Amino acid sequence: MRKPNYPIFISILVLLSILITGCNQQSKINISEALTKTEKEISNLDKVESTVSAFGGKNVKFRILMEEPPTKEDAIKLFNKTLDTISNFTNDSEIWNYYNAKLDISYGDEIKYEANKLADADLKVKAK
Repeated sequence: MRKPNYPIFISILVLLSILITGCNQQSKINISEALTKTEKEISNLDKVESTVSAFGGKNVKFRILMEEPPTKEDAIKLFNKTLDTISNFTNDSEIWNYYNAKLDISYGDEIKYEANKLADADLKVKAK
C-alpha cells in the first residue's frame, strides 16, 4: 500500500493560496471613496455644473453635467482627466486593467458624449 505524500500536497496548497490572494488585488481598492473624491474634484473644474457616479461589481459609471456643451476634444480631455483622477485616488495606476468605466457628459437634458473604457482596452468616445 502506498503512503500519501503530505509535503507535496501541503506545498501545492500553499502555492495555490499565494496565487489566489495575489490575483485578488482589486478587493484592496476603496472605489466608492475614490469616486466621491473624484466627483468633488471634477465638479470644481471650469464649466462643470455637477457630477454623479455609481459603482457595482467591476463597473464604474460617471456622469458630468456641464454648464455649456463641450467640443469633442474637450470631452475626451475631461473623460481622461476623470479616469486619471479615479486612478490617483485609488492609488492604483492599473485600476483600468480590471475595471470597466462608462462615462457621459450631458448638457441640459441631453447626453452629448458617451465614453466606454473596458478593462485593459482603450477609451472609446462617441458623440450622441
